[in-house]
This record gives sequence, C-alpha cells and structure tokens, in this order.
Amino acid sequence: MKEVQVWDSLVRIIHWGLALSILGAVSTAEFDSLMVIHVWFGSVAVLLVVTRLMWGFFGPPQARFSSFLKSPRVVLDYLRDMAQHKAPRTLGHNPAAGWVMTAMLGLVILITVSGLPALAGQEHQMGPLVGRIGFRLAKMFEEVHEVLSGFLAVLVAMHLVGIVVHGVLHRENIVRSMINGRKQAEPGDPAGDMPPAKGMAFRVVLSVIPAVLLAAWLL
Repeated sequence: MKEVQVWDSLVRIIHWGLALSILGAVSTAEFDSLMVIHVWFGSVAVLLVVTRLMWGFFGPPQARFSSFLKSPRVVLDYLRDMAQHKAPRTLGHNPAAGWVMTAMLGLVILITVSGLPALAGQEHQMGPLVGRIGFRLAKMFEEVHEVLSGFLAVLVAMHLVGIVVHGVLHRENIVRSMINGRKQAEPGDPAGDMPPAKGMAFRVVLSVIPAVLLAAWLL
C-alpha cells in the first residue's frame, strides 16, 4: 500500500478550527461576563461552516458532498455491516460519518440563526438584529438555541465514538490523517491526488467569499 493525500489543507484547517470554536463557545456559554467571547467563538464557527459548505461543491473530490453523502439504504447497510465487524473501509468519509458531519454543519448554521435574535432581544443587546427583536421572542429563540446546542453535543459525541470504532475496525489513525491529510491507499481506492495549486487557489477564493460577506454583516 502507498500513502496518498486525501484531505486538503482547507478541510483540515476548517476541521480543527471548528472543533476549537465549538469547544470555546460551549465553555463560555454559561457566563454572562464571557458572552462577547462566546459570540466571537460562535461567529468563527459559522464562518468556517459556510466556507466548508462552499468547499463541498468547489473543493477536490474527497471534500465534495457528492463523494460521501450516500442514500439512506447505503447508510443502513453500512451500519449493519459495522455491527457485524465487516464494514468496508473507505478512503474518505464512510457513509455514516458523512451524514453525521453534514448534520453537524447544518446544526451550527441553525444554532447561529437562533442565537442572533436571542442576543438582540436580551439584556446583552448584541448583533445585527438589535432593535428588531422583542424580549419574548428573544427568549423563545434562546430556548431553541439551547436545544439545538444539545443536539450538536450528541452529534459530536457520535463523531468521537465513530472515530474510535473506525480505528478499531480498520486499524487506522483518523486523527493522524486529519493532521497530515494522508492515508494508506488500498487497491481499488480512488486516487488521492490534489488538483494543481493554481486551480485550488481559485476554488478557495470562491469558497471564502460568502463567509467574508457574512462576516461583514455580523460585524
């Protein structure tokens, strides 16, 4: 077997940046004195997610949603095979992990959408919606924000369990591959070559533009 590049630099930066941002947001959520820091962590998280969503269309093959979002039947078959310790190894995301990862991205978006009106109508009076949201509506969004955050915590836990299970079943260090971007390719695996640097730079710019525009609005 030979080692090939599977995860590009942008995927890895977003992955670890999102992990740190979510951890920071969770650890500061319950302290009013740290609310500004909580908002900054949340803002960074949603900007990274927007960039990752764009990269899911413009990025290299392994980063695209089309390469790892499979039908429910495929996911169920994979989970059944995993329970029987015979799930096939995949070079990129496996069918279950692909949907868990995508669900986490979607939840970060929803958590941000619910957090903005919650901040604007409460005593903090922060964000671009200040003056447009009443206290009662803000309180409702705050409760939604907390519920969605709980769902995200469940998905993060599933993600971590999946990493351990995958490592045991396939004797593969997923954490290492998300640091250096490389994995051992087996016969039949798709090539892990990245597109030329010039083409990648153009795709990165396309993927970052929406996040830049959103950042300007949030500020």
